[in-house]
Amino acid sequence: MKKFTIIILFCTAFLPLMAQFNYLTVQGYVTDTNSGAPIANHAVTIQTDSAAGFHYDVVYTGSSGFYVDTVVLNSGTFPTGNLFVSTLDCNQNNHMVTLVFGPGNQAFTVDFQICNSAAPCIANYTYAFLGNLDVQFTDLSMGGTFTYNWQFGDGTGSTLHEPLHTYAASGWFTTSLTVTDSSSACSDIKTMVIHVGDSTGGCQAMYYAVPDTGNTLNVQFFDQSTGNNIASWLWDFGDGNSATIIFPASPNVSHSYAVTGTYYVCLTIQSNDSTCYSTYCDTLTVGNSGGCQAQFTWYSDSLNNGPAIHFVDLSTNAYSWSWDFGDNYFSGDQNPVHNYSQQGTYYVCLTIYNQDWSCQSTWCANVTIGNNSDCENYFTFSQNALTVAFIGHMVNGLPATYTWSFGDGSGGSRQNATHTYSSQGMYFVSLTTTTDSTNCTYTSGQTIQVGDSSQFNQIYGQVMEGNFPLSSGLVMIFSLDTLNTLPYYDLSVIDSAGIYSFQYVPQGNFVVWAIPTDSSGYLPTYYGDVIMWQQATVISLGVPNNPYKIHLVMGTSGSNGQGGINGQINTNGLKSGLSDKIRMILMNEQGNPLEFRNVSSSGAFDFSTLGYGIYFLRAELPGCTSDIVRVELTQDKPIVNIVMTYSGNHLLGVNENESLVSGLTAYPNPVTDMLNLSIVSKKNATVVISLRDFTGREVKSESSTLVKGINTIRVNTAALQPGMFLLRITSTDGTNIIRKVIKGN
Repeated sequence: MKKFTIIILFCTAFLPLMAQFNYLTVQGYVTDTNSGAPIANHAVTIQTDSAAGFHYDVVYTGSSGFYVDTVVLNSGTFPTGNLFVSTLDCNQNNHMVTLVFGPGNQAFTVDFQICNSAAPCIANYTYAFLGNLDVQFTDLSMGGTFTYNWQFGDGTGSTLHEPLHTYAASGWFTTSLTVTDSSSACSDIKTMVIHVGDSTGGCQAMYYAVPDTGNTLNVQFFDQSTGNNIASWLWDFGDGNSATIIFPASPNVSHSYAVTGTYYVCLTIQSNDSTCYSTYCDTLTVGNSGGCQAQFTWYSDSLNNGPAIHFVDLSTNAYSWSWDFGDNYFSGDQNPVHNYSQQGTYYVCLTIYNQDWSCQSTWCANVTIGNNSDCENYFTFSQNALTVAFIGHMVNGLPATYTWSFGDGSGGSRQNATHTYSSQGMYFVSLTTTTDSTNCTYTSGQTIQVGDSSQFNQIYGQVMEGNFPLSSGLVMIFSLDTLNTLPYYDLSVIDSAGIYSFQYVPQGNFVVWAIPTDSSGYLPTYYGDVIMWQQATVISLGVPNNPYKIHLVMGTSGSNGQGGINGQINTNGLKSGLSDKIRMILMNEQGNPLEFRNVSSSGAFDFSTLGYGIYFLRAELPGCTSDIVRVELTQDKPIVNIVMTYSGNHLLGVNENESLVSGLTAYPNPVTDMLNLSIVSKKNATVVISLRDFTGREVKSESSTLVKGINTIRVNTAALQPGMFLLRITSTDGTNIIRKVIKGN
């Protein structure tokens, strides 16, 4: 069998002529790994980074498997940059070649040899006890020419085809086999829990299953049990059907399933005299379920970790792509390039659908733009019932140590980690890596669904702006319950008809929130056609009652002027990826909603061109209660700054209502040991003066009595650590004043 090869030829005979023109040429053949035959009508993607103006093109091979593309560069002088040529194989694995172009390097040939069969590789094995602690493992894998990685569950492993392993002691062990076909880039993992040692009366139940090639709903089951005096075999096929075989009849059986799906199949063996009894169960996926799994990776362009990021789709069975880049920008391209306006960490999500729209999958990751991008990791996974196989990746390929948290209190420390969960549900899995060379630590995480998909529901509906569908926007679903210590949420980008869909929603109680991205005057609205989540109509699952239609609430017209309200929400402690999902709602003096603003990933928001008068602000995020902040804009104070802090599912508001105090000066600022407050009070009153750090934690609080007129109050700050603090003055009559104070060394 041929291996995957890349051939790069530099056409030096033509370089003097080509140097006169700013273009690149890429050509090559795509052929079948096994037969060497050309693969016709196969897509090849050609991309460049920002040095060439982000060229992106998809070309297709002809009948001979040949493709060619010309990249016209947009620079006056010939630049130097990166060229990326890639294609997908039969297992939807992405093969990418990275080339450096520049003066003298302008013509490239890249040949791909990939698998061209729809059949993926499948890891499978069985085992037999040759002695009390001796176990013979037998490979049953299909679909390729493999290398083998066995893990015996006792800290040891093997790369032999069919190893014989001796355990040091009896007990239960989680064994696994990873098979890899390097020629087709196909890999799969199979995991079994086995008991070693004589605890079953001298016998051990075991089987393996092989689907028919013509009809994958028909499955052949082969008994591999060991032990003497086995008299009966009871098969439970996991779909309500069973079969009992009595010696001397053959224990091997066949069974035809009615529908595709995943089944839990058990074999129980026993002897007539009860000296032997054993049961073995395993999950079996039957038929082509048309499932899909969203996954992606990313990399910076060649301009020294700039803000331009290339995203590469690694999804399985994807037909449509919806990207949310975490900065209120979106794309429907398969492999987009996105320019971020500033450095930072962004929560990027990719939602895919398969060709008949029966499967939706969303995968999210934190993408860091700037100094720490070399540290970034991500992980992919595949699962079989409750067993999930995770593979960790470093974005830039640096050697690193890997630490896993599987979301159920357990973890692992290998790059490739397999974990079996005790129950189905939603789990937040995180991977922490530390690079060997730079000692740089990075953590990524995502929520995964584990278990039988029949316990999950499809939720869909339509969003309307008046009498017309919303043409641009997002819909989010939030659980009001806690699932495995983690509230569930998901995001759907609506289509041109206003349709949204969530494919795998667990059982529980949910609110659905539609958010327009245009400026037509409509507000974020919950199912039930209200703008506060506490008033939303709760969707209880159980059985969904689709479709769930949402009519966006129209904002009330407000007055224009020279005023403005801006501010900052400190979101420390809020789940990653939710900061930019907060929406700030602006209301008039009567409490009628006027308009909304998206809160950025850094927590900032801004309302401008407001008329003078009284306004109210409320931060809206499902599951979080929020203070309603009163703001008065006047000619003397046309711009007001608001600071809010997330604390324990509550958004605490700080406003500038100065009904009691007409003047406040805090000095010196920065302060060292003593902060002086000059307060002009309209009447005698008692106030509370407090200092909070920027996590929202109160570090100092004391009461003080004000007299009408000018008051001087001294606040001892000597014990505070250097940093930024929020000075807050409150009273029982509604006074709520905020100032920023810097504590120096």
